[in-house]
This record gives sequence, C-alpha cells and structure tokens, in this order.
Amino acid sequence: MNAFEELFTHFPNFRIIVCRDCKFAVVPDQIKAHLNQNHQTLTASTRKNIVEQVGRLDHVAYRTEDVIYPVAVQDAVRELGPVIEQCFECKECGLLRENRKGIEAHCRKEHNWSSTKSRGGRGSFRSQAARNQPFTEGHYCQRFFKYAQWTKLFKVLQAVPHVQSSHHDFEADTRAQKLADGATDELKSKLQELHRQREVGVSDVRSAMDPWLDPTGWASHLSGFEKEKLRASLNAAPQREADEEGRQVVNEEENAIEAACRATGSAIK
Repeated sequence: MNAFEELFTHFPNFRIIVCRDCKFAVVPDQIKAHLNQNHQTLTASTRKNIVEQVGRLDHVAYRTEDVIYPVAVQDAVRELGPVIEQCFECKECGLLRENRKGIEAHCRKEHNWSSTKSRGGRGSFRSQAARNQPFTEGHYCQRFFKYAQWTKLFKVLQAVPHVQSSHHDFEADTRAQKLADGATDELKSKLQELHRQREVGVSDVRSAMDPWLDPTGWASHLSGFEKEKLRASLNAAPQREADEEGRQVVNEEENAIEAACRATGSAIK
C-alpha cells in the first residue's frame, strides 16, 4: 500500500477523495496545500508523489457541480466520521441546515416565510414549533467538504456507530507511523548514498594507470577515506628537513613520493 492509499480513500461514485485522518474530502487542486498544512511529517518527495497520483485519478470532481451526492438516503459514510445530528430540512426546496436559526433565515429569505409563533410566554409555550413551520427537524446529515464554496449537507440513515477513541487513535497512529517509517527509510538511504559517494571505494579507482596501481595496493589502502580529505593532502606543502645552519635540505626520496602522489591525484578523483 502506497502513501496515497495509506492516507486517502477515493470514492469514484461520489467523485471525491477523503483524507482518512482529517475525516473530510479534499478538493484535488488543494491536495498539495492540504498535505503541507496538515501532514508536515511527510517528506517532500512523498507529498509530491501523492499529488502526482491524484492528478492521474479518474472520476474526481474539480468543480462543485461535478460532485455526485447520494440521491436516496443511505448509510453514513464511515470515512467522514460522526454524523451531524438534529439537522433541519426545508419542506419546499430540501435545503439542509445544521441549526434552527440557519433554516429559519433561509425560509424567510428564499420563501418569504413569516413565523406565526407568538413571542414571549412561558418556557413550555416558547419551545413549541410554529403552526406554519416550513421545515422538518431531527435529521442525520454529513458533508463531504469543509471548504465554504464546496460545503453541502446530505441526509444519511443513521449515525456512524461510535468507535472507542483508543481504537481510532491506534489506527491513526498506525498510519502515521507507517508514513513516518517510510520517510525515515528514504532519508537513511539518501544519507548512506551521500556518504558512499564521499568515500573512496576499490571499484572507484579505475583509470589508465590501473596496471601500475593494482600491484601497489593503494586502492585497498585508501578505501574508506573521504575523497575531499585525500585531495587536500595532495596539495599540502611537504615538510622539509633543515641542516645545522637552518637551511632546508632537499630529500630526494620525499620528492619522489610527492611526485607519485600528484601523478595519481586524478585516479582518486
């Protein structure tokens, strides 16, 4: 299972992509921003791969009008989390609202409704619904998106059975741990490759001078040393011995070794 499948569920029948941890659908064009904001533990390459995979998906809505909502009332979508209870539905147009204030405002504005309910009175009378109430209440609802331009409620049959928080946390933690392990392994691999490139390997020393280098055993001797340090040592000034009067003495043996080192510099590189 790849990173996309660990984190998202694709519903081609609704044309949506639901984040399993955040419990809502994400607009395809917002996938990158969603990952950067809510899943910062993922590596940049993992996030890039997820964005690219979303771009290859079929049956995904890029416009609000392309989202397919359930026509008939059906069971709640578990991946969207707990349902919204006690919602209100307009009798005339079927619009759904989460609270009474919202549905009443809709009915007044769109359908010129005016409540016949009298103001004041005792609590029991105030709680009674208006005789001409143009909406029903007590509905279970869910929504796919949390973005203002995309949000829309739809009715479901019943609430999603409550799952113990410890079990939910375990599933979320397991997904997060898998993604984190993948990111860690990727980082380790890159660091090992970088370290390998910095060190001299026996197989790295290959040039026209091989017939001379092989008998010397230098390739095996230098294996494991960092290339940059070896290059720096080639350019270091040789130490000269001094005679009794303080004058530097030319050591022919040292000169020969120095010349040999410089001659094999390109082989190390």
